Amino acid sequence: LAIIAVLSVGGIAGYSKAMENFKVNKIIQDYNSLIFGLLEYRQNFQKNVVGTVALTDVVIALNLVPGTWKKLNDVYFEDSYGNWIKINYRQIGKYLGNEWDRQGLIIDFNLGGLSMDNDGNYLSTTFNKKICFELFKNIVQPLHNTLNVGYLSWAGKSKFYLGDKFCTEKTDCLNKMTFADMKESCEKCDGKSRCNVTIIF
Repeated sequence: LAIIAVLSVGGIAGYSKAMENFKVNKIIQDYNSLIFGLLEYRQNFQKNVVGTVALTDVVIALNLVPGTWKKLNDVYFEDSYGNWIKINYRQIGKYLGNEWDRQGLIIDFNLGGLSMDNDGNYLSTTFNKKICFELFKNIVQPLHNTLNVGYLSWAGKSKFYLGDKFCTEKTDCLNKMTFADMKESCEKCDGKSRCNVTIIF
């Protein structure tokens, strides 16, 4: 009985880990499908968008939303893991005053969703470091020749990695981003503040 009990515990743990990996891989596949679908329409957005526009309803109309996602409001989708995704196109912007930030297709992955504490601060309480790492590993870094920038924001701070077009010897660049860099970046989020990965095309 003791042997059976030990094997059962090991089997349950292995099954739980396999299910976790499956869910994470599925989310990364969903993100990939969404991004490449949006890129097909990027020139249309460049020609027709004035100012900054949330593309929530446009993405639905183009049938780019994964079936397991739900629309939360005019700005956000929620994926099957509880992450909140915001998709905008900005024709002209001056958020940071940098060339790479002035216009483009912007996707915010609020990993861990968004909730608010008693002081009015946004939190990502269910932040998942594995999803963060896999997002950088399988999407953000491989798109270094297409992205303007990919960055992580947490607790009012940000860490930027520039795409090939804006990369210089003095900047952190996506094409030089290592697994250690990805892990270090994702370790900055602890669920006690808002945490999101943002990419701009």
